[in-house]
Amino acid sequence: MEARKAVVVIIISLFILSACGRESLPNAYVEGSDFQYMQMNDIGEYMDIQKGEGCYYLRHGDFIYYLDETTNKILPLCNKVDCLHDKETQQIRKEKCNAYVADNNEFCKGISYCNGFIYCLEATLWFDEGNTQKLYRISADGAKKELAYQFSDDRWIQRWGIHRDIFYYVEKKYMEKEKDGQSELIDAVALKAIDLKDIVKRPMTIFSITSDEAEGPVIAHIQCYGNYIYYLLDAATTLESDGEMHRFTKTYIYDLNKRENKELTISKRQEGVQVIGCCLWNGRLLIKAVSGYEQDYFKPAVMYAADLDGSNIEVCMENIQMGHTFSCDEEYLYKTDIAMVELSQLGFFEYDKDDETYWVYDKELKLVDTYMLPSDITLPVGAPRPGTSECMYLIYDDSENPENWGVLKWDKSGIGSYNGKPIEMETIPYEG
Repeated sequence: MEARKAVVVIIISLFILSACGRESLPNAYVEGSDFQYMQMNDIGEYMDIQKGEGCYYLRHGDFIYYLDETTNKILPLCNKVDCLHDKETQQIRKEKCNAYVADNNEFCKGISYCNGFIYCLEATLWFDEGNTQKLYRISADGAKKELAYQFSDDRWIQRWGIHRDIFYYVEKKYMEKEKDGQSELIDAVALKAIDLKDIVKRPMTIFSITSDEAEGPVIAHIQCYGNYIYYLLDAATTLESDGEMHRFTKTYIYDLNKRENKELTISKRQEGVQVIGCCLWNGRLLIKAVSGYEQDYFKPAVMYAADLDGSNIEVCMENIQMGHTFSCDEEYLYKTDIAMVELSQLGFFEYDKDDETYWVYDKELKLVDTYMLPSDITLPVGAPRPGTSECMYLIYDDSENPENWGVLKWDKSGIGSYNGKPIEMETIPYEG
């Protein structure tokens, strides 16, 4: 009996110490443990670059790599001496490489660094019967790779990130529902969380919605900062005013301490105002809002600034358009019209510019520079991740020769001198 009491006391003590350790983290960005919001692009699907201690980690194809900032060398994240890594021709041997992660799913290509580990989601095809998605973690030096969590095969993990040892992810699955005596399939999406430090890992639901509540629901653009999680809900509903189906966007805030969800709104008096995006900057929350439900990239929008919990909202930028997108690092706020340029080139509408512009603002929201990206590089759709206030890294590929790839580096010390000209980027090729 005394032995059992001692075990109970030890367990309770460990729980209290763990809880106290997490609550001691400030309501601010903590490097090394927190979600790297500055490494996410404006589409918000995944992050393929993460900052570590003295290096950067990259996900390219089926492998995880690290970039040594001192030597500018890109190497597979595996220290096995008998491993050929991405040069291995036998699949069974390739899968034993610590840097290998299957890459068959567009939404799960990302990586996330947290407290000495790189996490990666094995991107299997979700609709293949018997396939399950697996979350792996690799030690920062590539010495160890282990399974952190395995999902059942009836769900698809779409977007995800790690923040203070908690795995946040969007889960999609199909459910059967009886309606008028008939069985039909409906979409069910949910934002969930798993504490990776728990011995028994149980998913906790933060938010969920099905397609019989709103048409085509999508949970997207997960961002974590301090004690809050931010995410978007995009769906469609029929308006009573015109009887037409309209897509809408809502932004939600989840309080990690209170475990409470709330919709981020500008004012209860402003009906029809949609919060269509937010970003974290200078310890505050920046909110983009528009009036009405029309998808018009040229209509006026307003940028607001608020405390991290969405309170104390004030206007900070008015002369913007719905199609302008924003991103931030620790020092600067970036505005760009790249979405408008790309959609114009695809024929969706006419825009009077062929090249995108980036506007750079300092912490006082003073415009300090404008620039363009180099015209000779091809990047994924959307504005690239801003990176840190010191530099930005982008992964590039050679479409004609897939083996020729590497990293482009932009040294941001030149901000203030571009005056609308293209930035210069250093090429760091992967040499194998």
